[in-house]
Amino acid sequence: MKIKLFKTGILSLSTLVLFACSNIDDRLNVKNSWCAEEEEPKTIEILELSSDAMFVYNGSKVTDLLPEGQQKLQELILILQDDYTSISQITITGHTDRIGSDNYNDKLGLDRATAVKAYLIDHGLDATYIIETKGKREPVTSSCVGNKATAELKACLAPDRRVVLDIEGIKE
Repeated sequence: MKIKLFKTGILSLSTLVLFACSNIDDRLNVKNSWCAEEEEPKTIEILELSSDAMFVYNGSKVTDLLPEGQQKLQELILILQDDYTSISQITITGHTDRIGSDNYNDKLGLDRATAVKAYLIDHGLDATYIIETKGKREPVTSSCVGNKATAELKACLAPDRRVVLDIEGIKE
């Protein structure tokens, strides 16, 4: 009989340990050292910024940011600081239009993404950053005609020139 009680006692204790973390009423404010910290759900938010509104044409440095571009980034920083309790990662991807070579556009997209990263860091947005370029490989336009860099074609291709930010973090 003692053996049965002993086995039952072990089973009850192990059951208590296994389920104690999930069954504790939050109102009791009990923290057990063996319980893993509950992770808050992470949110991924995708924000798209037009490069035309941010940079001078063909510009890619922080000094090439237009006043409107700086204002957009400043507004973005305030929104992220207000809406997120923490930001774990920001992926910044630069996109270009189809005018120019693949190599030129890859470098331009990467340089623009790097400039946006530098601006965000300089203005206090702390996170892990990943910088990417898609160059001209992912256009959003499909009806622009021509290959010569005319003013009309540049205007038509403007939506392709953009910087996309994927924000991963915990929202308030």
